[in-house]
Amino acid sequence: MKIAAICGSLRRESYNMMILKIVAEKLKALGHEVEIIDINNFNVTLFNQDDEKANGMPDSIKKMKAIIHNAQAILVATPEYNTSVSGVLKNAIDWASRSITPDEGTYASFMGKPAGMIAASVGKLGGHRALLHLRHILSALGCNVMAKQVGVPEAQQMTDFSKKELDEFANKFDEFIRKLA
Repeated sequence: MKIAAICGSLRRESYNMMILKIVAEKLKALGHEVEIIDINNFNVTLFNQDDEKANGMPDSIKKMKAIIHNAQAILVATPEYNTSVSGVLKNAIDWASRSITPDEGTYASFMGKPAGMIAASVGKLGGHRALLHLRHILSALGCNVMAKQVGVPEAQQMTDFSKKELDEFANKFDEFIRKLA
């Protein structure tokens, strides 16, 4: 299956990108095609409906949206900022949820797709509060969000236990998306 893997962090040395790559490599080994979306590469401007109406969706954002739209499943790694998802992740999701053509259904890029969630944090909670908000967002967009999620606490010290948890998550996500295919 094609999986769009979105990293919600802009940091060069992002722990969320690190864990996303770990899970992506496992999913590739299980036979999936995974395309990682690094939001830095798409010039994601702040969503403004007036600008969208006047100028349409910017081309760089159309490219990001196309990756999500053409994927059969979605994997999101989110940092935790003030107990929620990062603003840049929410903004990218807002843009990707928009219709480009009048015949495109509401939330078409997300609707009905299986979604998995992971988070990394330097704190002891591993981003679990952000995962709660992300679950709400993805569910509202019509995704079938997998019950299992992984939050990696103290990600700067990536432990063997955390790597094992990410590996187990990838296996469970593989089972989950194959059931829904």
